[in-house]
Amino acid sequence: MLHPYKEIIAEVTQKDYQEKVIEYLRSLNFQFMNFNTIKQYKDGLEPLSSYQFMIRRIRSGTGYDFKLVFAIKIMGDHLDQYFYRWKEKPIVKVDCEWKVGKILNFKKKKVLTKFPDSLDIEERKVWRKIDDKLLRARPLKPGERDWYILFIKDMVALNPHIEHFKNYL
Repeated sequence: MLHPYKEIIAEVTQKDYQEKVIEYLRSLNFQFMNFNTIKQYKDGLEPLSSYQFMIRRIRSGTGYDFKLVFAIKIMGDHLDQYFYRWKEKPIVKVDCEWKVGKILNFKKKKVLTKFPDSLDIEERKVWRKIDDKLLRARPLKPGERDWYILFIKDMVALNPHIEHFKNYL
């Protein structure tokens, strides 16, 4: 079994395009930061100061994991290469082209939830709060689950793309 960082590196270096690299790293909770933001951790990264860095956000806290850092040129002219550094080892260059050239969409697609017309704004807020509790496996107050179940058939009909709604049918 490979070390988890080696698995990430192996998966990333197999990607055909840098857009896929970025998408994969985002799925692992990596975020873009610029060189000035990572001042205390930039030892050895000075040659890449014109690049933007993807660094993994630690879920259990508010910090970042600087053991594995990816440098990708997304501002200005895109280059058909990126770099990574694992721990304090030398920087590794990877040749990888951009699929769409100079166009890059930074926005994550957010799936919008459609509500039945019968739910007013306040009820929609309650629905979102209960749905968030269920997704995070938090305990519900008495009656919240029953209220949630009242509208679940309508919500599934309006939102077939949201898989977790189907669990409550």
